[in-house]
Amino acid sequence: MLRRFTLFSAVLLLHFFFSNAVSQTMYFKNIPSDEAQIGLRFLHPNFEFPESQSALSGIFELSLNIPVSEKLNIIGELPFINCNVKYDHSYYIDDFTESGLGNIFIGLQTQPAEMTQSFSILTFGLFLPTVDEKVALWGVFSNYYESSKYYPNSLGVYFNYARHKIFDNGINLGLELGPDFRIPTKEKSGDTELFLHYGLKAGYSIEQFNMSAEFVGTAIITEDYDNFSDRLMNAISFGAAWKEKLVTPQLFYSVYLKDSMSDIVGGVLGLKVTVSLDQL
Repeated sequence: MLRRFTLFSAVLLLHFFFSNAVSQTMYFKNIPSDEAQIGLRFLHPNFEFPESQSALSGIFELSLNIPVSEKLNIIGELPFINCNVKYDHSYYIDDFTESGLGNIFIGLQTQPAEMTQSFSILTFGLFLPTVDEKVALWGVFSNYYESSKYYPNSLGVYFNYARHKIFDNGINLGLELGPDFRIPTKEKSGDTELFLHYGLKAGYSIEQFNMSAEFVGTAIITEDYDNFSDRLMNAISFGAAWKEKLVTPQLFYSVYLKDSMSDIVGGVLGLKVTVSLDQL
């Protein structure tokens, strides 16, 4: 009887950490669950050069994660870029107001076989060539780590391996790594490019409250550079989330670690909400 009670308590403890400690991500791929989920993420870049910009300038991204079996989920992401900025040219003020889709992502993601304290996730998907070229560059500046969502005239092939580790004291760690292939869909639009994305994550949970940090980066493999560091574009994010059964709101802020990018984008404010459809 005691042994059964101990086993039952351990399962509950693992369920608590699995549900609360590691379900919040900022740029990492979402951790799948056996419940259908819908999410909305808004990224608002703080550009250094415009005189002013609308509070709604940025990237709105709708995501969906639907389990189709005990070990496999279908995932989709629909990015929408909205630009509304003003430039002061001394003699006149120039308004730039454009909006359009990014590259739609569709893919498959494995579910952890069991709710253990250490598990791996594989993701494979395609970025369809649907981005509006007028706003593509704004998307890249706002979210370089996922720049395949905004790269014009290309079909993106995406692979990702993620590993997560949960500790009984509320600390959780994670990493992800994988290649991104960008295949041109138009003549004279360049050669096939290979990028490598990578990231490290650390978080801490106190009951329903979760704090986390993510270090993410992208390396350009197929281009020639004199210095290896010129291939890399890194960013770091800090955030907090509140986990409920139905909804998980999250707030975070990101900064680029390379002067060539941080001189253009001072930082990116992120808001994210995930809703469990099975709890509605």
